Amino acid sequence: MSLKISTEALDEIRFEANYDTYESMLMRLDPTRFRGLGPKNREAFIRHAVKTCDTWQLHFVNDVAYVMFVMSFLGSYFHEDIRYLGLTAELETIPDGADTRIERLRSRFIALGERFIGRDMALYRRDLAYFSDKILPEARRYDAPSMLAALTASHGARSYELHSAQGSVYLQQAQAASAGLGFDGGEGLTLATAFAYWLGTGFWKDPLYPWIPEKAAQGGETAVMAYALHRLKRQLTLSEGSDG
Repeated sequence: MSLKISTEALDEIRFEANYDTYESMLMRLDPTRFRGLGPKNREAFIRHAVKTCDTWQLHFVNDVAYVMFVMSFLGSYFHEDIRYLGLTAELETIPDGADTRIERLRSRFIALGERFIGRDMALYRRDLAYFSDKILPEARRYDAPSMLAALTASHGARSYELHSAQGSVYLQQAQAASAGLGFDGGEGLTLATAFAYWLGTGFWKDPLYPWIPEKAAQGGETAVMAYALHRLKRQLTLSEGSDG
């Protein structure tokens, strides 16, 4: 009589065998951030990344690790984000021959990083500082479309516009985030539009940002915005201290 192990059990065995490797990679990438997540949320992020890669039939540890790296910048649900369809397209078509999907993803992400992240994250810090100092404190002055326009125009010479269809889908994704957090009315949608821009459109369910649903449950939009300002300021300080 042969012993048959279920697919689910095999997946769990593989996950447990590789977990320490993934966790070590995250700690090298950003020790302050991933240590601060705590073991439970760190495991949730790793598990989410592995399951997402499984849907693309990406099983090699280095491939999964690179997807985690991209997620750490663009959000754990970047593959659902209307702004990153080009990156996702590189992963979704499973090749018959040599698998170069991660190399193609890397090329696209490097191009994106050169435009919006910069060397030593200088562009990212500059744009995030502008958002946290100028836009977020005045969020109540915007509706969702004008918030999106302000965000895409906030990059100086690198500013851009989403075309109308893409912008409509983005606002629908922000609406889903607002509803998922239990926000009411236009102010909640405006806030969700802003956070989706910086944290990814799936931010409301992202294991990288567990404080968002926690704060939303405690005090709604006001609590989330107040705590977000604190977190963004701290993130800027920590990233400045990590240079060199």
